[in-house]
Amino acid sequence: MRILLTGANGQFGTSFQQLTNNIFDSSKDQLISLTRKDLDLIDENACRRTIEDINPDLIINAAAYTAVDRAEIEPEIAYAINAKAPLIFAEVLLKSGGKLIQFSSDFVFDGKSKIPYKPNDNIHPLNIYGSTKALCERSLLSLLGESNQVVVLRSSWIFGPYGNNFLKIILKLLNSSNDLRVIDNQIGSPTSSISLAKACIRLIQVIKEGEEIPSILHWTDFGIASWYELAVYISQRGKKLGFFSDPAKIIPIKDTEYSSAKAIRPSYSVLDSSLT
Repeated sequence: MRILLTGANGQFGTSFQQLTNNIFDSSKDQLISLTRKDLDLIDENACRRTIEDINPDLIINAAAYTAVDRAEIEPEIAYAINAKAPLIFAEVLLKSGGKLIQFSSDFVFDGKSKIPYKPNDNIHPLNIYGSTKALCERSLLSLLGESNQVVVLRSSWIFGPYGNNFLKIILKLLNSSNDLRVIDNQIGSPTSSISLAKACIRLIQVIKEGEEIPSILHWTDFGIASWYELAVYISQRGKKLGFFSDPAKIIPIKDTEYSSAKAIRPSYSVLDSSLT
């Protein structure tokens, strides 16, 4: 199987490549990894030409515009990367018969639920970033859903050893002398990029075996927490592991007190991953 991975130098992409080095059969599988430098997702012609030239059996589209607040002032760029580029991929795959695993986000939901969101629950994003991901989902499912060529894989609150993420930021800030103010009224499921990569590898195996797969799946790690609770846990574990002896104090705040946020975020975005 010829597999094309976009977003190869991101959190998921790097974790996925590390794991697949010893898993894929080099005589049967070919993994082609593209970074932002290799493929500019804003360039529609480049997107179409690249997919046509590579002619993959499967695309794992992990590339995305993820700057949630900046998307509010750069909606055109967010739309081009998160919605238009995947649609171009899908148009090429519709002709070639290839399949697509498209990563999506808990931010397609509005946070009004009190129980974990199921894959087929109605989506209602609150911000530009979520809207671009929701539009992407609808477009891909409309084009490739009937032919079973697409799986939308939603996840949330991703962290890991690679790239920039909440875990690394908090570890750095805990070494400062300033108090940390962390939001305590947004609830989600923190998810390791490594466990997400393992889940994707299992999904690929199912695709290879030709089994029927739902068009929308959720994958997160077990557990539910607020950003504040997660920061407290990081502080406790970091101290126990000797990263610091006297970490900064963590103060819980409401999202309305976080003045630098431009985008509204869902207050509850836990995903029901029971199907996976």
